[in-house]
Amino acid sequence: MKHTASLLCSLLLILLFPLAAAAEEGFPDAKADAALSLRAEVFNGSGAYCDVLELPGYETEPYFLFLPAGCDKTALTVTFPYDSCSVDGQPLRSGQPTDAFAEDGTHTVVTPQGTWPLRVLSSENLPSLYIETESGALTDIHADKAYKEPGRLTVAENGGISVDGAALEYIKGRGNSSWRSNEKRSYNIKLEEEAGLLGMAPAKKWVLTSNNMDATLMRNAIAYSAAQLTRLPYAVDFAFVDLYVNGVYRGNYLLCEKIEVGENRIDIADLDDKNREANPGLTLSETPRRQSGRSAPMRAWCDIPNEPENVSGGYLLELEYPDAFADERSAFVTGNGACLLLHSPKNATKGEVDYIAGLVEEWEEALLAEDGKNKQGRHYTEYMDMDSFIDGLLVYDFTANQDRGFTSWYLFVPENEQKFYMGPLWDFDQSMENAAAVPDSITLAAIGQYEREHSTAKQQKSFIEMLLSHRDITDLMAERFSTLQDDVTDTLDKTVQDLFTAIRPSAAMDALRWGYDANQKKDADLPAYLLARTETLREAYAHPDERIQEVLETVSANGGAYEGRGNPGKTDLPAIVVVIAAVLLLSAAAVTAALVTRRRKSAGR
Repeated sequence: MKHTASLLCSLLLILLFPLAAAAEEGFPDAKADAALSLRAEVFNGSGAYCDVLELPGYETEPYFLFLPAGCDKTALTVTFPYDSCSVDGQPLRSGQPTDAFAEDGTHTVVTPQGTWPLRVLSSENLPSLYIETESGALTDIHADKAYKEPGRLTVAENGGISVDGAALEYIKGRGNSSWRSNEKRSYNIKLEEEAGLLGMAPAKKWVLTSNNMDATLMRNAIAYSAAQLTRLPYAVDFAFVDLYVNGVYRGNYLLCEKIEVGENRIDIADLDDKNREANPGLTLSETPRRQSGRSAPMRAWCDIPNEPENVSGGYLLELEYPDAFADERSAFVTGNGACLLLHSPKNATKGEVDYIAGLVEEWEEALLAEDGKNKQGRHYTEYMDMDSFIDGLLVYDFTANQDRGFTSWYLFVPENEQKFYMGPLWDFDQSMENAAAVPDSITLAAIGQYEREHSTAKQQKSFIEMLLSHRDITDLMAERFSTLQDDVTDTLDKTVQDLFTAIRPSAAMDALRWGYDANQKKDADLPAYLLARTETLREAYAHPDERIQEVLETVSANGGAYEGRGNPGKTDLPAIVVVIAAVLLLSAAAVTAALVTRRRKSAGR
């Protein structure tokens, strides 16, 4: 098993590097030394400005000026380094307002260096964010995802400035596969002082999600909107924005609340604060990392001398792939192979890791038991807030998220409760037909039932698979769906339509900026897919016995495998699933890269 997994990992590495390189070539960033240099101050008297960009791939019209919503295009202050400059025959004066770019379209710019076509596009409806880094570039940030650089943040909304030059403690990279896939990166930012950006609750830490694996830019927003209609606590709030960094238009982004413990975020006890109080003068992040075990089960903690009297909570956990364990200060891998990272406390004591790992393993043992009880006689439902789990599972089912409990799956435990809450939900770009594997809950429930009756082999399962192997969970989901379906079909449908309308001009700019389109059927028909998905679930949950029996017959006929759309069947090697999924994603990136080059060349003719 170990040798097979090692071989698969080696194969993945061999495949990964050339494919990643191909993806990079297909999504080139703007040239830093563009022949045409113009800067527009878009909200006079503020730090909001944008530069003309030269984008590789557009052969005949490579120069673009992407203007934000709400700026006065009849009085843009434009600066340039030339002795003279004119637009469509109209002379410009550097540093003086002009109406030369009042109309979108292609303009002719003449400088002493030559004559240039310049395409002007304008966003509508959305606020815009402007970040200035201390170095004036993103070079170091893009070279090292962990690198942090200070800067300043300006926010424009409704035609005016709402945040003017707020100090940023840092901007840094964010993401794993999305970080490697192309130059449109995601970022974490931290303000020096709390601020409520764009009507959201005040906080210091925020996430700028690029949605670079989703041509519609909408899948995360749809999932977060769906979560807000349920009983899930602390559903992520968000706002679409146009992002500019050092004057360079970076595209359409989703500004999100960061998933963290805090008064305006996940409002539970903060064990990091309690650890600092118990160890005055000690820098917790500089304490040595300790580890027990080299294979599952494993635990990692920080060598902190004193711990609080009460270590029952709060805890914020994330399920991730096991290779994430080595990079985390505090984490553990259960006997079943589930890897959980501790986001709070980030610097956990041994006692804290032992406490929460023990609680997870008791819960896991109960889930794996046929009668749902562990050795302590406790049923798995005693470890769960059932409202949040049922609603969270329904959102996963509705969106057909391929991660389904293996990665980016958050749980939290309040102090003194010994009970897990599901959420906040996060990372849905690989969902809604934008993924290779999309088994539904009924299918997973039927597979789990078959395995209990026919299989004695121990197989690693995600928590969602373990939950759905119990029929009472499926029944609760069916009952709950009957009360939620009207919200999904009416409220969510209207929200989605409004969001699509709001971002359309910005999305068009983003597509030109990064060289892609949303013409694939799965992207163009996303609203229709959501309605069809609702009808599919309505039918499945209205007749769960019939649907489960149908899947069981298919599974039995295939010797334990379910050969359905996007679901190649079960395997004894979970690593194979991970490798295949990764290769498919990277292959898609490579194909997209080739298409991008062709599209850009076509657009430039």
